[in-house]
Amino acid sequence: MSAELAWNVRDSPLGITIEEYEVMDEGTCRGIEIVDGWPVSRPSPSLEHQAIMINLCSALKLADRTSKGMLRPNEILLAVEIMSPGTISTDRYTKPGEYAEADIPFYWRFEQRAELELHAYELVPGRPLYRLAGVHTGRYVTTKPFELNLDIQSLHED
Repeated sequence: MSAELAWNVRDSPLGITIEEYEVMDEGTCRGIEIVDGWPVSRPSPSLEHQAIMINLCSALKLADRTSKGMLRPNEILLAVEIMSPGTISTDRYTKPGEYAEADIPFYWRFEQRAELELHAYELVPGRPLYRLAGVHTGRYVTTKPFELNLDIQSLHED
């Protein structure tokens, strides 16, 4: 734990505030997640996890954000999690609830099984709850939340 992070936890009886998190150095923020105001160490992702993430970003043609600062929930159209053995409960139960509460319209979870699976969810209108829109293992063609024709299994490639 960095000295900066140790100071924030020690001096704040309620954990870390958004303001404190925003001024932390990028290296510290990459290694933690804030859960209910408290830092939780994130294990380093596997090479397979990284390959899936990089290939997905490329397939989605993600560009750099033009705005600076912390990304706010109202700026997010789609939240994506790539499950790892150490994050199964968090990715299946905790995070979807938090994303739904934040009114993020779409949530995708990739599960690494014999075949890579994409579990696609959509927010239930007017409720902080997702409904399963489908589980996909081959080609995923959709217009929600944007037009996409994705070969899910190709995300494993180096």
